Amino acid sequence: MPETIPAGVATRVRPVYSGALPARAFMESIMNAKIRRFFAEEDGVTALEYGLLAAVVAGALVVVAGPALRGFFTALFAQLTAAVTAAFA
Repeated sequence: MPETIPAGVATRVRPVYSGALPARAFMESIMNAKIRRFFAEEDGVTALEYGLLAAVVAGALVVVAGPALRGFFTALFAQLTAAVTAAFA
C-alpha cells in the first residue's frame, strides 16, 4: 500500500538549485553590488569637495591678482620666446 504524504509537505518536485546563475543574472548581480558600493562610498564626495574648494580658490586668485598674473605670464612667455628663438637661430 502506498504511503500517504503528510499534510504541509509540498507535493511538487522542485529542481535542485546548483548555485549557478544564468550569465545575465550573474552580471546583473555583480553590477547591482558595484552600484550599491559606489553610492555607499564617501571618498568621491570628499574629492569633489576638495575640487570645488580648489576651483573657488583659483577663481579668487584670478580676481584678486589678475593684473599681476597677466604681467607675470606675459614677461615669462616673452623670455621663453626669446630663449627658443635664440636657441634655433
